[in-house]
Amino acid sequence: MRRLFAGLLCLWLIAMLCCGCDSFRLADDCRAHTPGEGVYHAVCGGVGYTEYVCLLCGQTFTVADEAETPHEFCTEYVTGNCKYEQGTLHTCLLCGYSYLEKDENFTRPPHTFEIVSYTAGDCRHEGCTLYRCGVCGETNEVYDGQLGSHVFAEEYTIDIPATTEHAGEKSRHCTTEGCDERTDITEIPQEGTLPFVPF
Repeated sequence: MRRLFAGLLCLWLIAMLCCGCDSFRLADDCRAHTPGEGVYHAVCGGVGYTEYVCLLCGQTFTVADEAETPHEFCTEYVTGNCKYEQGTLHTCLLCGYSYLEKDENFTRPPHTFEIVSYTAGDCRHEGCTLYRCGVCGETNEVYDGQLGSHVFAEEYTIDIPATTEHAGEKSRHCTTEGCDERTDITEIPQEGTLPFVPF
């Protein structure tokens, strides 16, 4: 009822301002503005205002409330779980602000974790088990502290090409990304020389 009275008062004030006032006149044929339906903007904890648009010239007017606008809360009791608190949720219907009035008798239960997947370790990373709570969806990773073995490529990689001036070198590299470990390091004969054949 208070807001309806304030809206009618705003319309009357706009009509008084528009009539014969050159500072509010945007067009010669708009001698008295005709405000359309107002749009109210709540400013909780501050002064709200109503916005009007003249139906003739399109000019916009705002008329502020006489007093601050309080929050208009609705309440809902929400059930807690292992992730969220339990209590009464207060939400303002005007601006959306909300806060939870906690239930002091509620104690959050522990998570109910279930195994989702296991990722085996390699030579650089530990094995990891991924758990997910069946109630709230929170996840947790647990590492087993065990490194895996190197996995070496079947093919050799030429590390140092052989030239006519010096011998080269080749080896089998670990296939794990970021690992520089090598095995079966073999010399490549210098170009232009015969391989050594023992008698």
